Amino acid sequence: MSPAWFLGGLAIALASAKLLGHLFDRIRLPPILGQILAGLLLAQVAGPLPGVLRSEGFTALSDLGLVFLLLVTGTESSLSDIRRAGLPASLVALGGVLVPFGAGVAAARALGMDLPASLAVGALFTPTSIGITAVTLLEAHRVRTRVGATLVGAAILDDVIALGLLALVLGTGTPAGVLGRAVGYLVAAGLFGWKVLPRLYQLFRRVHLPEAPLTFVIVVALGLAAAAESVGLAGITGAFVAGLAIRETMGEEKLLDRVHALAYGLFIPLFFLHLGAVLELDRATGLARVAPLLLAASFGGKFAGAAVGALAARLGWIRSLQVGIGMLPRMEVSLVIVAVAVRQGAFPGPLADLMTGVALLNMALSLVATPALLKASFRLEPAVAPVHPPVAKHRP
Repeated sequence: MSPAWFLGGLAIALASAKLLGHLFDRIRLPPILGQILAGLLLAQVAGPLPGVLRSEGFTALSDLGLVFLLLVTGTESSLSDIRRAGLPASLVALGGVLVPFGAGVAAARALGMDLPASLAVGALFTPTSIGITAVTLLEAHRVRTRVGATLVGAAILDDVIALGLLALVLGTGTPAGVLGRAVGYLVAAGLFGWKVLPRLYQLFRRVHLPEAPLTFVIVVALGLAAAAESVGLAGITGAFVAGLAIRETMGEEKLLDRVHALAYGLFIPLFFLHLGAVLELDRATGLARVAPLLLAASFGGKFAGAAVGALAARLGWIRSLQVGIGMLPRMEVSLVIVAVAVRQGAFPGPLADLMTGVALLNMALSLVATPALLKASFRLEPAVAPVHPPVAKHRP
């Protein structure tokens, strides 16, 4: 393949991803769906473009997009927010991960999948995306209620637990060995991120070259991702830890803005576009056979786990119903899990396209259904007191 074709294909791909992402955003749908659709459409074009999108070079850029996606996810999380989540959010997050994981594994085994694939299916059903729920909470003026605070805190914890579970599920070796390496890696990475990283950053800032701090962030993210891969864990684990450490120890807003600009300006759109370009829906011939049971496990498990966690926290049945619905949406983390599972060999051959199709259906249905169901559940509790009611002023 000539450099001209590769560079031209890269330009067309990036422009298409942004254009369709913008169009989807205008009709109030997630932009990443537009980016995936761009990949699907461009892969059908006659000529050398499909070959460019499936080439090793483009795949490498997509892999970098995956690393940057988890790096950004880490920078948008906060340990202080996790600590403030409290018992209700912790119980909701724990139930909202463990129950759909178990339901997903059981459903996959019932469909005849082997254990590694079934574990990956369970991991696929664990994460929550709070974005759509947050918009609905804002429109209903319920962000500062107990339900709103619980959902936001649980969603943060949910992704952290889900990514840790993914690291265990897709790790190589015995379960005990994977767990031991995961714990060892997280302890070592945590010590590096919170003790060594700030000092290294101060030294690196003395390098008087353009964008030296941004280079430092990229080096740290790639280094921790490589270290995770070297101990048999998914590289995205290291990228997430890097983002979290960078946010906590050197979270200069201008620096984080540069990281986000590079990630969303180039690498992340290419990851989602590549996901669509390599998806061959004609190979997902068993989708109608497996989707009903798997989606029932996904939605039923997530709702039941989160609602039971809310009941255990004594939120009452109406609020527990609202929390269970609010935890249903799935977004980019689900697609990340599919992509990593495919690359780790958990979803081989046609199963890769089949489970990507299930993940897309799971995401689309949750994004459509959640706002309507959540608004309906709010009608059961029309009067809501804020978490922190205003203090009455004493008149002299």
